[in-house]
Amino acid sequence: MISAANSVLEQDFEYEINKKNQSSKEIGQIINSINNIFNICAKQNKRIKLSNQDDRIKEETKNIVQELNKKLEKAHQTADELHKVYEKFGD
Repeated sequence: MISAANSVLEQDFEYEINKKNQSSKEIGQIINSINNIFNICAKQNKRIKLSNQDDRIKEETKNIVQELNKKLEKAHQTADELHKVYEKFGD
């Protein structure tokens, strides 16, 4: 009976670890995606200062949501400007 209870606890513990690892992986993918989008837009728009690798947002970054939002806003502005230029001069 103790062995069965221990087995259930081990399975629950393993499930929680896997769940936490998956969440961490997904957070890392989101952060990398935003950093990549920002860098692509920065290359297209020289007005945005390219970040050094040390300035890249990481999971440990303070105020991570605000920092990610700043990068997304700058990337959105650049994409919007490029779209307007394309509409006017494209084709």
